[in-house]
Amino acid sequence: MRERAMFELRFGDPAAALAHARENFRTQRELLDARLVLQAAARLHDKSGAADVLAWLRDTHTDDARMAPELRELGVGT
Repeated sequence: MRERAMFELRFGDPAAALAHARENFRTQRELLDARLVLQAAARLHDKSGAADVLAWLRDTHTDDARMAPELRELGVGT
């Protein structure tokens, strides 16, 4: 799912990318997977699409500067 989401985000449909990225994030909770959800959600200006990742970041106190642009785009304080 990760690769499919990456392909859709780069060459195809951001909505499909978000769907694949969210499905992937359900089983793979790596920073790369979280960022992919954020990138797709930011492209769509869809904060609710990133809700699971935002909750995970908050609950785990995870912070990665590479996610800052997407978080800003979604209106989330870093």
